[in-house]
Amino acid sequence: MSRIVFVIITFVLIETASAQVLYGSVGEQKINSNFLTNVQLLYPDFALTPRKDVFVKNLEKLYILPKVNGDEARKRGLDTIPEIKAEIEFIKQLAEDKYLDFLLKSSKQTVVEVTQEEMKNYYAQHIMEFTPPAQFSFLKATLYDTSAVAIKAVKQKLDTYSKDETQLDEFKMGNKESYVIGFEKNKLVYPTQPEFKSLQGLQVKKTSEVMVESGFKVIYCITSKSDVTPKRFEEVREICRNNVQNQKQTLLNEALRKTALDKYPVFLDSNFFGQ
Repeated sequence: MSRIVFVIITFVLIETASAQVLYGSVGEQKINSNFLTNVQLLYPDFALTPRKDVFVKNLEKLYILPKVNGDEARKRGLDTIPEIKAEIEFIKQLAEDKYLDFLLKSSKQTVVEVTQEEMKNYYAQHIMEFTPPAQFSFLKATLYDTSAVAIKAVKQKLDTYSKDETQLDEFKMGNKESYVIGFEKNKLVYPTQPEFKSLQGLQVKKTSEVMVESGFKVIYCITSKSDVTPKRFEEVREICRNNVQNQKQTLLNEALRKTALDKYPVFLDSNFFGQ
């Protein structure tokens, strides 16, 4: 069995200070790409903008004032109070986990293998998605009286009318007590439409058996139809590959999520949370 391995690799490099573009500084802190990325992890709305007034205002709000207030709080010894110290350690752990999570997701090599067999199986299972619309001209009888006598009479009418397609434009007859027969000329029917499945297997000028479509009993008689050929596997190979790859990646993500929840199960008090 031939095997194709597609490797998705994305790297985020934590650049050295000398290798980065220097946008400026705030105090002794250099404003470079690492600074921007790290502040943005805590404040997602923070971003580099060429508008100096907006950028300075964001720096003031999200970096300078919290830093000044933090320094003042330390001078007062707030960070030495046991309860607050414990909270700070917890917040530090949250920030560290978020940063390391960002690095892992950004630099991790994810390997998703897609075999030729998997692609062909996907193609076979989704063949209708790769089938263009067909063009049909047909008579369609919707039955309201489903007795054997009525069905026989409708089939005879369809057989008669189908023999002279040139006279069928704007054709419609019947009533909602027994049946309604209408004619569709050169209608494009897509594989996803209910009619396609009903029409595709029928022979031209041959009346179908009674079918159920959208809750109604119907009979078809095709007067003409175009040939429909699905796109070849080679034409949609990349689509199949990408879709299989996405399906497998979704399964991997779900497995990771389950592992995480197994490691850190969540229990909530029903007095505060509903079902």
